[in-house]
Amino acid sequence: MVVKHRDGGYADRHPTGDDVLPVAESSASSLTRDPKPKRPEYAAAGIPDYWVMDLKAESLIVHREPEGRTCRDVQTLTGDTVPQSDALPDFALSVVSVYA
Repeated sequence: MVVKHRDGGYADRHPTGDDVLPVAESSASSLTRDPKPKRPEYAAAGIPDYWVMDLKAESLIVHREPEGRTCRDVQTLTGDTVPQSDALPDFALSVVSVYA
C-alpha cells in the first residue's frame, strides 16, 4: 500500500481511505482465496481503488466506489485499456504492457 505524502507522516494517526493510493496486488494461484477477505476490509476502510492483477488471465480486476463492505463498481480490464484513478491522474500504463 502506498499513501499520499503528509507533513509529519502518520505518526499521530493511521492513514484513512483518502490517504491511500490504489492498493494493487498480483495473483497467479491465489486469486480465488486471497482477495476475498481483503475486498470487504478495503471497502469498509474507504480505500477508493483496489486492483488485482490476474496473472493467468493477463487482466486487471479493478474495484471502485466502496460502499459499506463492498464496491459498487468492479471491472475486469484487458488489452490496451489504461486504468484510471483519481489518486493517480497522470498514471498511464496499459494492462497489456504489464504482461509484455
